Amino acid sequence: MKLPKKKLKKLFETLVSDSVTKCDKENPFIFQRESFKCYVFIKNISPAYFVNYPDNSRVQLPIGDRFKEVINSDLDFLILGYDGENKVFVSWNPFLIKDRLNEKRNVSVYSRFSWQREVPKGEFIHRHLGNQEKVILFKQEFLNEFFDCYSILFDSTESNTHNDVNKAIEEFDFDVKTVRSIIDPLLKEHKVLQAVSVLENELKNESEYQELSFKDYFKIVNEIYMDLYS
Repeated sequence: MKLPKKKLKKLFETLVSDSVTKCDKENPFIFQRESFKCYVFIKNISPAYFVNYPDNSRVQLPIGDRFKEVINSDLDFLILGYDGENKVFVSWNPFLIKDRLNEKRNVSVYSRFSWQREVPKGEFIHRHLGNQEKVILFKQEFLNEFFDCYSILFDSTESNTHNDVNKAIEEFDFDVKTVRSIIDPLLKEHKVLQAVSVLENELKNESEYQELSFKDYFKIVNEIYMDLYS
């Protein structure tokens, strides 16, 4: 099920709407929330039309002047492919994609329909394509959380080690045993976002942790999760 362009943009605006959020009219458009800004390109996911690979899906980015602005900007560039049937967003590494913009008439980024069907509620799903490019998939209701932590999802998860976990925990002055006793049972069931919520609820009333954001809690939980399965 594909949404018309205006309805797709309206869906995005509805999902991220609050008093401090702004989106301009173009596509890609600048998304702004308080001091945070990035470019977003949103488009329905479509079949890749490879005869021997019917599971392949894609988003195509056409050549255009608007993408020249993106290339010359210091802002991150996030692609959001939308699967209306499964109410899922797919995104690709914003730290890699800029170099490919306007290289040819249409630049394609790929996913899989099977991955999109299997996305559970309340989780960010990591998948890798044949070229090892990372793809992140999530239900549409987690769009706001995605903007809070996309840089962690696409960057630090690539090379997590035990030392990364210790470094992150030391950064926020957590007791390792306390943190792991709270979240390890959930992480063993791959419930990453639930673990973030539980940890935040457990610690938010402690004076030393009141300034921590969702992104901070996610960084701790995600690095422990990746350490469990590395």
